[in-house]
Amino acid sequence: MRYLSYDAAMQKGLFNTRSFSELALLAIFAAGLFFANLVVKTRSQIRLGQGYELVGSGVSVHWPAEVGWQGLTQWQLEQKNCIVLPARSSQPVVEVQWVYCLSTTAASSEALLDQLGMEFDGTVTDKAVSSGSTPMQIGRLVSDKNRGDCYLGAVVLDFGRTLTLRVQAMDDLFYARDVFMALAGSIEYKKPEALAAGIDLLEEARRYGLERVFSGEKRGSLLILDAAGSVRGYESTQTKHDSNGKLHIDKTIVIHTATVRRRDYTFDSADPFCGFQWKNSYSNSAGQTSVFQFYLKDGQLTIQDPMAQVLTFLPSPAMACEILLDDLIRFFIGRKQKTIVLDLLSSEGRIIPSQIRSIPPTQAFNSPSGTVYAVRVESPGTATMDFYFDANKKLLGKTIAAGKGGGLLWRPATTKEIEKYFDTQPVPKGPVAKLD
Repeated sequence: MRYLSYDAAMQKGLFNTRSFSELALLAIFAAGLFFANLVVKTRSQIRLGQGYELVGSGVSVHWPAEVGWQGLTQWQLEQKNCIVLPARSSQPVVEVQWVYCLSTTAASSEALLDQLGMEFDGTVTDKAVSSGSTPMQIGRLVSDKNRGDCYLGAVVLDFGRTLTLRVQAMDDLFYARDVFMALAGSIEYKKPEALAAGIDLLEEARRYGLERVFSGEKRGSLLILDAAGSVRGYESTQTKHDSNGKLHIDKTIVIHTATVRRRDYTFDSADPFCGFQWKNSYSNSAGQTSVFQFYLKDGQLTIQDPMAQVLTFLPSPAMACEILLDDLIRFFIGRKQKTIVLDLLSSEGRIIPSQIRSIPPTQAFNSPSGTVYAVRVESPGTATMDFYFDANKKLLGKTIAAGKGGGLLWRPATTKEIEKYFDTQPVPKGPVAKLD
C-alpha cells in the first residue's frame, strides 16, 4: 500500500478544496447567466390583451396585458380627422398611441414613417420592418425636442388608409422597446370589403344621376321627440334642381338644448361627390352664431371654422357629406351588399368613418308601424342612429340612441303641425363666402 507524505496529503486536500470552490463559483455563475437570460426573455415576451377593433376598417390592435397598463377600450376621434387609441403604463412610465387616418399623400409605408418623424420634429433612424401578418415600417425617433426615447411604426393600408404606432419611454428604455416590438407585430388586418362597397355605392350614385338619387320629397318635415314623447324640435329640408341640373339643399334643424338651438345648412353642387359648397350656421339661445364652411374642388377639401381658421385635407374616395345621408341610405337599401362604410363629413368639419348596415326592423331601436327597411349607422365617438323606410323607400323616421334613458325620435310631420310648436320663419343665410 502506498502512503502519501504529509506534505503531499496536504497538497491533495488543498487541491480538492480549491476544485470544489471553483466548481461552486462556476455553478453560481452559470445559474446567474441562466436566470439573467430568463429575465430578459420574460421581459421581451410582452403579454398582449384582447384586440380592439375599429369598426369598418378591418383593423384590430392590442395593448399589453401587464400590470399597471391602462388605456381606452374604444377608438376616439381627434381634431386632425384621425381616430386614436391611447394607453399608458404607470411603472415604468411608457405611453402608447395607435392612430388610424383616412387618407395620405405618402407613396409607401417608409415615406409615411419619414413624414411621421417630421411631425415630431425629428428623423427616424434604425429603420426595419416588423414581424407579423401586417408588417410595419419601424424605427427610432431622433429629436432634440423629444424627451426620453420614442419608437415609431407606420403602414399604408388599402384605399389610402394608414395606421401608425408611437411608443414613448420616460425611463425604462428596454421595456419600451419590447412593448413596441410586441405591439408592432400584433396588428390584425383584413381588407375592408364594406369600405370597397361604400366607394362603389358613391360611384354608382354618380352614374345614376343627381335628380334620381336626390329626388325624394321636394320638401320634407320631421318633428323631433324625446324618449318620453315630448316635442324637442323639428327638421325641415328643401331639395331643388336648377335648370342646369345643379343640386341645392336647404335644411333647418331646431332642437332645444343648453347650447345650440338652431342649425341652418345650405348645400350647392353640380356633382356632390367631386365638388360642392356647404355652409352651416349654428345659433345658440343667446343669439350667438357660429359658421362652418366647406369646399371640395380639384380633389382638395377646404374647411373654414368659426374662428376663420382654414384647414385643407385630401378626401378619401369614400367621403360623402352628412347632409346627403338620408338620400344615400335610400339608394343603399334593398341591395345584396348589406354593409357599407362611408367617410361622413359632419356639419362641424369632422370626417367620421361610419358603418351603414341593413338590419331587421325588429332589431331597430323604435321602428314605427309600416317599417319594411331599417338601416343602422354606427360611427366612432358618436351616437348610433337608425333609419326607417316603408315598402316604397319613403322615410318613416329615424332615431338617435343616447344610452340610458333613450334618445331622440324624428317622425314625419306636416308644416302646420310643426308651426304649432315653433316659429318656422327662415333666417337670412346670406351668400356662401368664397375663399381666396
